[in-house]
Amino acid sequence: MDTSEVLELVKFKEGIKSNKRDDYLNHLIDSAVKELEDIKGIAIDLKNSTHVTFVADWAYFKYVNRDNPTMPQYLKQELHDLQISYPKED
Repeated sequence: MDTSEVLELVKFKEGIKSNKRDDYLNHLIDSAVKELEDIKGIAIDLKNSTHVTFVADWAYFKYVNRDNPTMPQYLKQELHDLQISYPKED
């Protein structure tokens, strides 16, 4: 699963221009995809631009809010919508 587009979006949102944090961000992105698939039950398809944007938003939220677990309402709603529209098949 290619997450390079997600990485670029996360870096853009945070204003990161160097590659110094890429290893950490890639780990965070991989973790976000795994969490969304295995725990939240969403069939993530990184060829779908909606999924790419959501994974970037999710990973960015995890990166910026390490100490504050309160999720913004827009992210909760989008998570709920994706859980309904793209359920992971067991």
